[in-house]
Amino acid sequence: MLYAHEVVLNELAQGIKPLAEGVGWFEGLSEGDRREVLRTLVLFCGQARAVEGDVPESIARSGIRPTHTPAVMLTKWRFGMAALPAHELTKSFRLLVALFGVADTRRRKLWCAGGCAHEWHNLPGPRRGALGAFMPPAPPPGPARPRPPCLDQFMGSVSSRDEAHRKAEVAVWFGGASLVWWFCCPFWALVSFGALPFALIGLVRAWVEYRASRAGRASGRRALVGGGLSLLGATAAIAYLVFLARHPELPVQG
Repeated sequence: MLYAHEVVLNELAQGIKPLAEGVGWFEGLSEGDRREVLRTLVLFCGQARAVEGDVPESIARSGIRPTHTPAVMLTKWRFGMAALPAHELTKSFRLLVALFGVADTRRRKLWCAGGCAHEWHNLPGPRRGALGAFMPPAPPPGPARPRPPCLDQFMGSVSSRDEAHRKAEVAVWFGGASLVWWFCCPFWALVSFGALPFALIGLVRAWVEYRASRAGRASGRRALVGGGLSLLGATAAIAYLVFLARHPELPVQG
């Protein structure tokens, strides 16, 4: 079952609803919901198999200038539009809807031309009334009519993908663990050897997650926090090991 905002985005991409109406719906959302819609659009563009060659047509369709920040980001194949300032969100929405439309049109022609069971490819035609709110709709009555299988990949739940992303953001946990050691164990020499690996893993994970955040696949804030905690843990461990190396006559306990 598609959520209401997922239906709206697919209607816009397929031309069932005009872009101007979609922009009005988008601007009526709270800022947090607008950013969440942009993250959903990034996922949909990936599922529709958008490629860099789609960028010029998408910019032309969107009606924004190639020099606008979202267009420049997309030209560099960067998808962190959800982190842009609030005044850039509508431009980002127009651009990502256009990219989704270009990619999904190609996908339907290549993979779903003979009919498919994709719920988002079997939406009803234009209808009156306001666009859906940013909330799950009521489940449709009765069983769905069977349709021919499609060779394309199933578009999974956005919430489940977001949950997987949160589970993969572990830099904060490694960074925090590298600091907690110092408060839980009085034997600081042992702490140094134990905390340092956690801190180094946290730094690596923070770098990976920060790069992923620029494509909308992770939280940039959590990556920065994790990197900061890991850096503190690594600095403390290395500093204490250097201190011990310079003062071998001192006991290793804190």
